[in-house]
Amino acid sequence: RYPLHPVGDRRDANYTYTLGSIGYSARLGSSTLANKLYADNTKLYFNEVTENPDNSIKRNKEQTKQGLVLGWDSKWSWAPSEFQEVLLGLNYERNSATYLEEEWNPVPAPDHYIHFYNSYFSQHGEGPGRNVARTSNYAAYAQDEIRFLDKLRLTLGLRNDHFEGFGGETSPRIGVVYAPQESTTLKALWGRAFRPPTFRQLYVVRFDGLQGGDPHLKPEKAETMEMEVGQKLGDTTYAKLGYFHSKLTDTTLTIDNSTWFNLSVPRITQGLELELRSEFQIDGPLFKTISVFLNGTRLLNAFDDTPLGKVDIASVAPTLANWGFTARSRNLTLFSAWNLVGRRNPGYVYNPLKNIIEYTYHLKVSDSFAGYKARDNKGGYVTQDLNLGWQGFSSLPLKLELIVRNLWDKL
Repeated sequence: RYPLHPVGDRRDANYTYTLGSIGYSARLGSSTLANKLYADNTKLYFNEVTENPDNSIKRNKEQTKQGLVLGWDSKWSWAPSEFQEVLLGLNYERNSATYLEEEWNPVPAPDHYIHFYNSYFSQHGEGPGRNVARTSNYAAYAQDEIRFLDKLRLTLGLRNDHFEGFGGETSPRIGVVYAPQESTTLKALWGRAFRPPTFRQLYVVRFDGLQGGDPHLKPEKAETMEMEVGQKLGDTTYAKLGYFHSKLTDTTLTIDNSTWFNLSVPRITQGLELELRSEFQIDGPLFKTISVFLNGTRLLNAFDDTPLGKVDIASVAPTLANWGFTARSRNLTLFSAWNLVGRRNPGYVYNPLKNIIEYTYHLKVSDSFAGYKARDNKGGYVTQDLNLGWQGFSSLPLKLELIVRNLWDKL
């Protein structure tokens, strides 16, 4: 789990997802009304085993998390003319962390450590146990899309969210698409968005008092600008080149095991994105079409703008890429992708609590473990993902999928 740990550390993870939704839509003249109820229940279980140098068990740690989202979404779309479409919507979500439980059992284990709760939620001052944390979000949104002939499209959007705990946030969005000719598309987008703190960042309590939650955290806020040009290259190939710039404020961090807090300096990222994709007819025995793709992202800048100067964001990889293919027939789909994560930034971080630039956890290994301290845990790597889908094996509208992530455990 941690490349610089001086002992063996293995962490097995199991995820269980149960998702469902039911929706209804009706056409009313030039407008459409759609409603949907949905639920998402997620359970995560971790079993972490730490070994001594002689491979005997040093510690066993178990962690269980479970969350439930219940939501309702209603939207009304109206086309007053062939050149305009208006969208109005309401959304409600009830988000619950039904429990967080961690047990730490050192070996040999004193009696008072057996089944000791390492972490728990305390939204209303509760003590150790399977406590529940809950919050609700109410949102209203609107969008107006206006088309000027066949070449220009303007999109205006506005969304207001009201979260229990920190009030409301408004997120505007403006987009322009211009097609000077059928094979060329120019796009520009500006918008603001936010991310609320997680339950762990807000309400977690650890037995050692470290990395505690802060119920007064503010949401992270982002202002983003994007520009993009797309070009068809013949009948089967499409290329896209884009530029993005993002400013993030009130980033949520914990440094040196501190209580979670909002970073007081802005975080800036800007870079370039490239996309290439092609699709071909092959009419083979198993598959009829195949599409290939290549995507790449290069960060030109990724830094915290601190009073002590610009500090590269710790552990961020400035170069990312993925490439692969999708093969399809009537009943079968085969997808495979190779994902490159380039060398990551060194682990420096600005600590506003001390007004200094310091090392993050992985660079603080004791000098007594010189061999481990010399290891390079920032190097790049490649992973492969695989997805096989099969449908048409039943009269019911069912699809069976086998999904494998990180097939070879980092190439």
